[in-house]
Amino acid sequence: MGAVGLLVFTDRPLAAYADAWPYVFTGWHSADFWVYGVIIGCSALNLTSNISLAKAYQSAETSWLAPFDYSYLVFATFWSFVIWRHVPDGLTLSGMLLIAVSGAFVAWRHRQA
Repeated sequence: MGAVGLLVFTDRPLAAYADAWPYVFTGWHSADFWVYGVIIGCSALNLTSNISLAKAYQSAETSWLAPFDYSYLVFATFWSFVIWRHVPDGLTLSGMLLIAVSGAFVAWRHRQA
């Protein structure tokens, strides 16, 4: 699907949306060399953290790890504000609250059992 999108949008950017989302509707742009370094670094960090998380779930109690697993909500909100100046609306905050509360409830119930 990505290749189809490149073929469709490379020669014909959608003028109505190009100002709002230039990274989507202006076609393929060549990347600088340092961007590949950032991609490789992020990939290595992602791989390391996922392997570490899997190992943590194998060796520790799930109810103890669950609150740490839901900390991504805080970091995702922080980085979305820092990078894009995006402030979540009420519906988004409500969804995040439901996810956090459900995770806390599952961890609490697991400890009770």
